[in-house]
Amino acid sequence: VCGLITMYKLIILFTIKILLIQNAAYSHGGGTDALGCHNNRKTGDYHCHDGSASNRGGSGSSIHEDFYNAAFARNFSNSRTSVVYDFHYSRKNNLPYGGSIEIDIETPTYVIEGGKDTRGSLDSVQQAIFASTITNKIPAVAIYDTDNNWGVYEHRIKTVCDKLNIKFFWVRNGKIINENFYSKSENTITKNLYKLSEGVISLGYKFKDFMFSLFHEHN
Repeated sequence: VCGLITMYKLIILFTIKILLIQNAAYSHGGGTDALGCHNNRKTGDYHCHDGSASNRGGSGSSIHEDFYNAAFARNFSNSRTSVVYDFHYSRKNNLPYGGSIEIDIETPTYVIEGGKDTRGSLDSVQQAIFASTITNKIPAVAIYDTDNNWGVYEHRIKTVCDKLNIKFFWVRNGKIINENFYSKSENTITKNLYKLSEGVISLGYKFKDFMFSLFHEHN
C-alpha cells in the first residue's frame, strides 16, 4: 500500500511540473528570433526565453550588448544588426591593404554604434563616424541605460556627440528616452557635480603647490 501511495505522489508531482512548464512557455505565446527573444503580446515588451542567463538574464549591466542592439533595432524599419564593412587604407607592391569595421545597427538613414552605459562605450563615437564615411549615412550613437540613471558616461558621450553634431539616442528597455528628461533635469545636476569636482581638484593642486613651495623654502 505504501508503495502504491508513493507512486501516486510521484505521478501527481510529475503532472504538476509538466503543467507549470507549459504555462511558462505559452502564457504569452509568439515565436522567438535568433536571440531567443520576442514581443510579449499582452504587454508589448521585448524579452527572452533563451536559457543563456549569463548573456541575457540578471541585472542590466550583465546582459549582453547584442540583446540591447536587437531590441533597439526594432524601432527602425529595414534595419540590420552587426553589419560589417570592408575598407582599404594603403597599397604595397600594387596590392591594396584593407580592413573591416562592424557597426551595431544599420538603417536606411543611420549607422548606429550601440553600447551600454559603461566606460567601454567611449569608443562608440569614432566607430559611428568612421562607418558613416564608408556608407554616406548619418552617424549615430545609442547608449543603453542599465541603471535607470543619467551617469558620467552618458554625459561624456552625449557632450562629444553634441559638439560633433552626431545623433545621440539614450535608450531604456529598447525605447528612446525623452530627450527633455535628461537635457533639462538630470543633465543640469550632472553639470553641477562636474563643476564641484573640478573645484575640488583645482583646490587639491593649489594645496600641493603650496606644500611644495613651503618644503623648498625650508631647504
